Amino acid sequence: MERHEILRTVFRENEEGEVNQWVLLSKELGFKIDYVDLTKSEDQNAGISSYLQQDSVKRFDLEKGPLLRAALLQLSENKHVFYYNMHHIISDGWSMDVLVKDVLAYYKSYTEESTVELPDLKIQYKDYSAWQLEQMEKESHQAHKAYWSDTFSGELPTINLPAKNKRPLIKGNKGKRLGTYISKETSQKLKQFCQEKGGSLFMGLLSSLNAVFYKYTGQNDLIIGTPIAGRDHLDLENQIGFYVNTLALRNNVNPNESFDELLENIKKKYFESL
Repeated sequence: MERHEILRTVFRENEEGEVNQWVLLSKELGFKIDYVDLTKSEDQNAGISSYLQQDSVKRFDLEKGPLLRAALLQLSENKHVFYYNMHHIISDGWSMDVLVKDVLAYYKSYTEESTVELPDLKIQYKDYSAWQLEQMEKESHQAHKAYWSDTFSGELPTINLPAKNKRPLIKGNKGKRLGTYISKETSQKLKQFCQEKGGSLFMGLLSSLNAVFYKYTGQNDLIIGTPIAGRDHLDLENQIGFYVNTLALRNNVNPNESFDELLENIKKKYFESL
């Protein structure tokens, strides 16, 4: 908690009604690790599931914090479950790995009575936020803004995939996740193909999706969003925080071109967007 300011962060309005990041001292935050004794429980798995379910629906207070909760569930003398729940406003998928790595490093130092071996953090999340705001005033940012404004000018397409349900009259945020499995053999072949064309596996998958969507809809103009880590500097590698961003990629599929040409066009568009 001392190492990462973002874990001691809350969000409050100032007198002008603007929401800002506030970094609290540890004693102000009131963070503590919850403890549950399940050693005498007849069904420990049910006890674990019940605790996780109850905590998962518990609200976070963005103004007071803490925005990280943790608990130690004891199953026996030498067996515990360590659980944590971190609000997405202060973290992303990358942050989860950083938190686990840091916790294990501190745990090792306590058990071995040694010094914690972790790289110093040269910056904190607030420093990154300040830097990002500064970039908005620079000429380079204006060029990026002009690029995206031009890319998404005019009427934006909506992918009309064939489905058994009709699109609702009022747009909502309900959705589902559809997963699929690509065999190792096919993945390797696609990866090799992309490398031979000077692209990445991501570009090959993106090109494939565009081709599939065109096949099912007959639409040439397609927009596909993809999350990106947003950690484009070495100093951000060991940071906990919300750095992830969504990159909206607009591509045009020409049915008269080969897949090689589609990949080349998408590769060019992707590099332009960075």
